[in-house]
Amino acid sequence: MGIKYNHAGRQDIPECYITKIGPESLGDVQAGTNELHACFTDAAKVVYDFPPAFEALKFKATGGPEGLAQAVVGIYQTLHIIRAQHMVTNVVVQRTRETTATMRSYITAAHMHPDERVLNATAKYLDDVRYIDGQWKMAHRQVTITSLTHLPAFSVGQ
Repeated sequence: MGIKYNHAGRQDIPECYITKIGPESLGDVQAGTNELHACFTDAAKVVYDFPPAFEALKFKATGGPEGLAQAVVGIYQTLHIIRAQHMVTNVVVQRTRETTATMRSYITAAHMHPDERVLNATAKYLDDVRYIDGQWKMAHRQVTITSLTHLPAFSVGQ
């Protein structure tokens, strides 16, 4: 009963969240909730911490996949994000018991605005995962944002 590996030899669970995050960025809470059930326990909690200059952005998402989908839709709408691309790196999984593990990973994420400006973020994920009904899922995620940069849109011919 190990953490499943995909054909590339990487753990499926880190990629689960990244590939399932799409519907929320488009504002579809129900579709996001449905997708995130594959990654998070029903009672999962996600805590977002930001550097001191952005401390006002700190928030928590509770209530499992539905709470996370609602939180992501809310933050994306507030910041006028229309799409995002997350790249996960340096994934380390450490089994703590037969049905529990911790997972650490890092991300670089580009968040696009309607006018093509980009909000880039780097972050560290620290996850507590549980093996439930034959599947590894995240029960708690600590997101520590390490940097935020806002870039202008690229102008052709100017």
